[in-house]
Order: sequence, then structure tokens, then C-alpha cells
Amino acid sequence: MDYELILKFDSKQGDYVYIGESYYKKNLIDRLSVSPNEIRLSFTRKKKVDAQTFLYTANSVYRYELQRALSFYLVVFGSFPCVKEMVLQCADGPEMIEHESFSDTWRNCNLKCMLPADVAKDIFINKSYSKKLYIAITYFIKAQLDKFSNDCFRAAWSGFNALYRNDNHSDERERDALEKICKKIRGLNMPTALREIEKLDKEFIKSLDWYSFIRNNTKQDIYNKLLDANFTKDSTLLKEMVSRYEAAGIDVSEYKRKLQNTVAKNNKDSKGVLRFLTCYYCYTIRNRYFHAGKAYPLFIISKENENKTEEALTRILLATIKDLIMEYLVKM
Repeated sequence: MDYELILKFDSKQGDYVYIGESYYKKNLIDRLSVSPNEIRLSFTRKKKVDAQTFLYTANSVYRYELQRALSFYLVVFGSFPCVKEMVLQCADGPEMIEHESFSDTWRNCNLKCMLPADVAKDIFINKSYSKKLYIAITYFIKAQLDKFSNDCFRAAWSGFNALYRNDNHSDERERDALEKICKKIRGLNMPTALREIEKLDKEFIKSLDWYSFIRNNTKQDIYNKLLDANFTKDSTLLKEMVSRYEAAGIDVSEYKRKLQNTVAKNNKDSKGVLRFLTCYYCYTIRNRYFHAGKAYPLFIISKENENKTEEALTRILLATIKDLIMEYLVKM
């Protein structure tokens, strides 16, 4: 029997931003169309399908397809209008679905950082990176919807993690995977992320949790890499790193001498700062949170001081995710 699940939004009619496959498996092909005022999922099944199947069957294909369609809609349009109706149509007649209990919550979803439809649509296409892209987009969205800055940061990191993780080499060390994406970022334009980096001032670099960072990055091969003008020529960052390693009792006199001229020039290197923050600093902070090395910050005492750094790091990670999707992932 042929079915159509239709979500109608209280929005002006607009052009379709996607018409194509939604799900493909052997001889099973479901179709999807998305416009500003509706999401329409078309499929054929031998067994009877009803609203209960959609809403209450865990891990069903239908729920997966609807979740993915909603994610696509939100990351492209940035928000959900009010849902006018949700109906399942078939030859037996339409079945109206009570949706208010869950669809009303969607109206709280508002994104500042979005993706163009011609890029986001690849979550539906049977390509090697489609699953990776979809996972990254879900966390990309989640990081913008959470109320608490720490939860936003965790979600943004997970989205970034989805992009640099190599699914073909599950035994690859995390640090090795990060080194690869760090090198890849060096050769990309990264316009959105660099705009976020250029908003930072010298005080931001000083405000980082250097104590935790240095304590967790004392291996010589790490600071050999970081305290090298080939990694970054940013004077503020290099000066701060040398100072912090020195204060921790690590002999960096050789690096201090080599970098003296670079630091004195007051160079700015936004790409170097981006690579340090995403692939080194955020990774250190992520480890402390994810592996319970730091207490969860349940109570905000001073919003300005406690959230400012995390919110900036989240914006940088979100911008990095967007640029990696646009410049790197879809060209794989």
C-alpha cells in the first residue's frame, strides 16, 4: 500500500529545497520532499502502517526518516514554524496525528549557524560520508539549542569529533586522528571559523585554563610541535605558551630563544590559533569533562566569567564544523 506522511507548517509557500530519496535498502525506496511549508514522506509497504507505528515504535525506519527530515529542515531554515497538521494518508483514507504535545516544543528551536540545502541534502544520499554528515549535523544543531554553555560545548565537540573520526580505522588513536584534521585545516580556507578567531582579543588567550592544559600536555613531542613557528606564528599565543610552560618548570629556554624574533613582531596567525584551540586546547578540556576529570559545573555563580570562554569555544567549534562540511567532507 502507498503511504504519505505530511507535516504542514504555518509558513508561506516556497520552493522545494529537497526532492529525492529518503531511505534506500535493496528494493525499498522511500521518497522525501521538503519545502518551507511542508515535509512530505512517501513510501510503500506490504504491512499496514498507522500513526502508532510512527510515534511509538523504537528504532523504526519511519522515526529515523522523520528525525532526519526534521534535522534537515531546521539546519537549512533555522527554525520551525507552527505545525498546522500532521497526517498519514493512504488508500484507506487519511489518519490525523495528534502532534501538539511534541511539535509545540520545536518552536523553541532557533539556529544562528546554518547550512545551505545543497550541502545538507547529502545526509539523504547514499555516499560514504552521509552518516558521518548526519551525525555531525545533529550535534551541530544540539550545540545551538542547549541552554547551558557547558552542554553546548560538549555537543559542539561531538559534532567536530564526528567529522575527524576515521570510520575505516576504528583502532586509530584519537590523537592521531586529530593530527590529521589539524594538518587538513591548515590547507583549507575556513572562512567562518577564522572570522570567529579574529573576534578574539589578547585577553581571551590569557583567560584559557592554562593550568589544566599544561598539566595534560607535558610530553616533549607535544610542546615541540606547539612551540614551533611552523605550527603558528601568532605572537600572543606563542608568548603565552612559552610563559606558561616555563612557569610549570619545563625547560623551554631553547624555544624562547628561537621564537624571540617571532614574538617581538606582534604577528597574527588566525589559522594557527584556530588549529591550537580546536585540535589541542578543546581536546584537553573535552577529556577533562568526558572522563570526569573535572566536576560538572552545576551552578552558575558569575555568568559573565564562567560562560564567556566556553561560549567562544563553542562558536569556534560550530564555525569549524560548518567549514569542514562545506570545504572538506562533501568533497571527499
